[in-house]
Amino acid sequence: MNRWIVTLSACAVVGAAALVGRHAARSQPPAALAVAQPPSVPRVRARDIAILVDRSRSVEDGKGSACRQLVSAYTHAVKMPGVSDQSRVQAFLTGDGQGDLMPALGDPLRVPLLEGGEFVEKDRILLDTATREVAAACLAAMAGKDVTPVYASLKAVVQQMKHDWGCGAARECSLLVVGDLQDTAEKGLSRVLAGKKGDLPPAVDTGGIEVRACGYGQTNVKMPDDRVKRTLDTWSQLVPGIVIVPSCA
Repeated sequence: MNRWIVTLSACAVVGAAALVGRHAARSQPPAALAVAQPPSVPRVRARDIAILVDRSRSVEDGKGSACRQLVSAYTHAVKMPGVSDQSRVQAFLTGDGQGDLMPALGDPLRVPLLEGGEFVEKDRILLDTATREVAAACLAAMAGKDVTPVYASLKAVVQQMKHDWGCGAARECSLLVVGDLQDTAEKGLSRVLAGKKGDLPPAVDTGGIEVRACGYGQTNVKMPDDRVKRTLDTWSQLVPGIVIVPSCA
């Protein structure tokens, strides 16, 4: 009799273990769910922007006209896709043709945190404050120049953006050129823009940097239509992919 009791007890233990095992197996989540992780969201890096301001006398009237165009370009820049309060926005002036190719216009400009929606009025106040700071810095540094190395200054800014800022295929950056693109330092380029025979300098390797130019329609003296066409054609060769519009507004 004791033998039967032991046998039945052993069977009970085995049966209970099997039942527990089956229950545990049913309560375990599927392997796929057990290891699933939430999809990672790639971090979008803020777009950096450089603004190159032509301070030639054809653009700067001595009353801050170039600075007003800079403010328009800055207002456009802070609203570009990818620009945030984490972006670097740096303004440069074209040089004086004597080695000072692209002096920086103060520290990087402050990009306001634009929140939109119910904060639209706050956004407007922040943007107005930032643009006033930009205008003040520009007026303090601006002085019309007789020699304007637009090509050399643009090339130097692009190089700085690529090497110091890390701009290129892996990092989105834009360069906004404010002015009429009438280079007077690069002799071959100057002759071509004037409708004469001349040799153009090599095309600028932008390395994926987006380049836009504005302001040829806002000069102190209206540019003739044939010169406008030469300007557009010539700079399209020098900076492949450049977008040129007449106004910075």
